[in-house]
Parts: sequence; structure tokens; C-alpha cells
Amino acid sequence: MNALRNRFRLLKARDVTSATTADEAGFSLIEVVVALFTFAIIASGTAYTMLSVLQVSRDSRARHVATNLAAQEIDLARDAADLLTLTDLDRDPVQLNGDIFHISRATRWVASTGLDDSCGAAAGTLSYKRVNVSVSWDGMRRGSVPVRADTVITPSSHLTNLSQGSILVAVTGASGAGVAGIAVSATPDSPGNGAVATGTITTDSQGCAFLLGVTPGNYRVSAVATGHLDSLAQAAAPVVRGVVVVAGSATAASFEYDRASVFSVKYAENLESVAPGIGTVYFPRALDTTSFAPDGRAIASNVTSPAPGTTANSTRVRPLSLFPFSAGYQSIAGKYVPASVVAPSTPSCLSVDPAAWPAVTAAGVTRTGIRPAAVATLPGAPAEVKIPMGIATLGLGTAATSLRATSAPATAGSGNPGCSVGMTYNFGDVPATATIALPYGAWQLTTGSGAGTTVPAGRITVRSTGTVSPAGVVTFDPRQVAP
Repeated sequence: MNALRNRFRLLKARDVTSATTADEAGFSLIEVVVALFTFAIIASGTAYTMLSVLQVSRDSRARHVATNLAAQEIDLARDAADLLTLTDLDRDPVQLNGDIFHISRATRWVASTGLDDSCGAAAGTLSYKRVNVSVSWDGMRRGSVPVRADTVITPSSHLTNLSQGSILVAVTGASGAGVAGIAVSATPDSPGNGAVATGTITTDSQGCAFLLGVTPGNYRVSAVATGHLDSLAQAAAPVVRGVVVVAGSATAASFEYDRASVFSVKYAENLESVAPGIGTVYFPRALDTTSFAPDGRAIASNVTSPAPGTTANSTRVRPLSLFPFSAGYQSIAGKYVPASVVAPSTPSCLSVDPAAWPAVTAAGVTRTGIRPAAVATLPGAPAEVKIPMGIATLGLGTAATSLRATSAPATAGSGNPGCSVGMTYNFGDVPATATIALPYGAWQLTTGSGAGTTVPAGRITVRSTGTVSPAGVVTFDPRQVAP
């Protein structure tokens, strides 16, 4: 009996000890990590939801303010005293309730034809002006769009009356944006048919100028600004468009006019490679330069040495001003005159253009004429242009006066496309030994006044690729092995 009682007591003691040990064991490390990870997921979701609610609330409040700002800008546009002076505008940032707002206004004239542009110069008479207002703010929520407001405003009185007309002038730059500050006026053409000169006004921020109350007749509309060039004329002189003004209607005149890009042209850029060690190279006093525009037009410019004297023709780097096409220009030395498709017998000058020379293959090597790479620059900004040329050294024995080069007929089989226009370049006085540079093609060299004396072939050493005929005609060949 005692033995059985002791046994039960022992079993009871074991159960109490086992339960006490289990209660004091706690959580394992894995259980703690899982619990923390679960809490982090729940907390992140809660925080993201709260932030999204706050951001939506802030964006909604900012949109409400932006709507009021857009309506205010529309009211200001409607209160404009002169609809002609109501133009595009970006207002200074406005800070309200801790948010910074940006207000932008865009305007377009709508003509009676239904067409619209910034100056109304598309066609027809001006009917009304379309105004678009956009308001954005800093920290806009992703996917959110600016607030926009639109309206149309009709002029308080007719801009064109029944007895007079108007001239709508639009001036745009190389980028297509309007150019401000251009002086615009209209003068009677020949014949004027009753035209009367107008006053001079300047273009607004959109590049627009409106000549109102113009007497019917034939006019020459001019746009003038110092340092600006026209994309077609490429000249510093005033750009002119001819228009006819009819009573009761508007006439458009458009200009592509911008600040000139000034190119620093380095002639005979191949001098160091074909004639190393030559310190001075002589150029024609008035050297033609042809620049090929992006549309393929050949624009010829005459670049004159900036200083007089016997060494003025050694000036190697000279400035050249051109309209700032964003695609740039390919420039060559010489005056390129294209061949006429309508009248093939019309004189042309192709030899100065390397691209006009056909490719030639000799000893398994093909040489091709390649124009220099196009160079572009921003309006008013400088850029460097490098132009290769034909180079030769003359061993005249004694100093020569009035050295000149006259284009010569192409030698049969030379591949020279020819220059039948007849080009003559004057170098002035040169020393007994002189290295000269000329546009590509065939040239006859003479010295002295009048018909002059032909420089013999034995006194001409071609430095660049080319040949000298027994008659002293030197041919400069632009073809090279393609890189």
C-alpha cells in the first residue's frame, strides 16, 4: 500500500514539473520574426493608404485653387483693352496655401475662313481670338493633369472697315517660334495704285504685327532688325514681301527671320596634311563660299579679306553669317552654280562641289568626292567650319604682281564636271615662292596686268590631289578614299 502511494506521489510531481517548464519556455525566434514581418506589412499598407488619402486631398484642394486661378485669368483676358495686345503669357509663379501655381496663357486669332494661327496671317479677316489658359502646380499627383480653361473673344469693333484694308504680318524664327522686336512697315510698290506708306511698328512676343487702316493698293512689306537674316534672302538688307491690299479685307505677309549664326570659316583646313611646314598660304582677295542649306539650296556668299595690303590675302580664318537652320550647312569654297534642267546649255559651275565629281577606281582603290560635314549653331552663337581646298606651291623666281586664277575647261578624262560660268579670283601681289589655295576644279594662273603672263607648268607644284597640264592648267581633284 505504501509502495503504491509513493508511486502516485512521484507521478504527480512529474506532471507539475513538466507543466511548469512548458509555461516558462516563451516564443521561439522564428515566431518573433514572423510576427514582426506581419506587423510590418499591415503597418506599411496602413501608412500608404493614409498618405494616398492625404495626397488626394491635397491635390483636390490645389485643383480647386487652380480652377479659380484659371477663371481669373479668363476674366483678365476678357477685360483686355486692346485685343491686338492680348498675346501669349507665362505669369510668375503664384504661391497660395503652401502650393506654387504656374499660369500659362496661349492665344490664337481665328480668321473668317476658320483657319487660326498666332497672328491670324493664315487668310481672311480676323473674326475673334481664341484664348487657352493652363494652370499647373508643383508636386502634382502622378496621372493628374493641369486645369484648363478656354474662351473666345470678339473684338469690340471691326478691325477692317469697308473702305480700308489691313496687313497681318507674322515673323517666325528658325525654331518656328515668333520673333519679337522686328520693325515692320509697308511702302508703296511700283506701281502703287493708290498705296500710302504706313508707320513702323514692332512685332509682339508672338512675332505678330498688325498694320490696320491701310489704304488699298500695292505694297512692299519690310521686316528689319540688326543682325537678323531671312531664310530665303540670307542678306542683312531689309527683307521685303509684295502684297496687295483690298478694301474691307486683310492681307497676310510672313517672314522667317532670325538672328544670324556667325560661322568662323577656316579655309584650306587640309593644308597641314598636304603641305606640312608651310607657314603662309595665299587666298583670293574675295573668295566665294557656297553653303548648302537643309532644303538643298546653294547659298553663295562672298567673303572678303578684312585688311588691305600685300599680305591681306593670307588671312585664313574669316567670318560668315547665315540663317540659323537647326540642321546646319555643308560649306565649300567657290561659287556653285547648278546645271539647268530646263536649259542644259546654260553655264554652270559644278567643279567646286566635291559631291559633283564621279567616283573613280584605280588599282582597286575607290576615291569619292565628299562634302564637309554639316555644321549648325544656335541663333547668334558662333561655330567653326573647316573647308578643304586645292593647294599648290608656285616657284615664280621673282615676286609677282596681280596673280589671278581663271577657271579653265575640264581636261578630257579627268572626271572634272566643269565650270563654264567663268570664274576669276585675284590674289594681288605674291612673293617669289608662294603657296596658294583655290576651290576645286581647273584653273589657269597668270600674273601681271591685262592679259598677263601664264605661269608655266614647271613652276607649279600641286600639294593636294591634282595634276598640271603642259599648258599650265592646274586641276584640283577633291576625290579621296572614303574613311
